[in-house]
Amino acid sequence: MIDSLKNDDDLSTLIRFSQQFYTIEKWGDTLVFNDLRFGQTAGWSDPQQHFAFHYFLNKNYENRTVVQRGRMDSWNREVLKSLIVRIKGK
Repeated sequence: MIDSLKNDDDLSTLIRFSQQFYTIEKWGDTLVFNDLRFGQTAGWSDPQQHFAFHYFLNKNYENRTVVQRGRMDSWNREVLKSLIVRIKGK
């Protein structure tokens, strides 16, 4: 998937920053770099949630606010309750 980006400085920096804990996925026609160390936004309640730190690899995207983008987007009362249950170990 990233063969065309082998010499891309941004990708090299991201791989080094993530300490090799990353995935690359495709959202429509966009390649997205996910740093796995930051986890997913509400991933405990929906394993399909996006990762908190994701970076768009396509050159036409703005990536100024990449750190924990959308961290609370999918939160609601039910998600918060499930987090509390999970913390309690039930």
